[in-house]
Amino acid sequence: MHGFNSPLPRMHKHPHKGGIVNKELKKRGFGNMISLERKWVRNEWRNMVKEEYKPKIREEKPRFFRWF
Repeated sequence: MHGFNSPLPRMHKHPHKGGIVNKELKKRGFGNMISLERKWVRNEWRNMVKEEYKPKIREEKPRFFRWF
């Protein structure tokens, strides 16, 4: 275990540097989950974000002058 967010000493300065998290997950038998997660992000995430965070249409305020 790399020690981030745990009482164990840190083995690395940065938690994701050099793919340490993925290496740890593969070591623990979750390699298949990493590939499934990547597929999901590639296929679903962008559409989900577009649907959830649609741009809001601003109403134009009447202005006296163009520069105000």
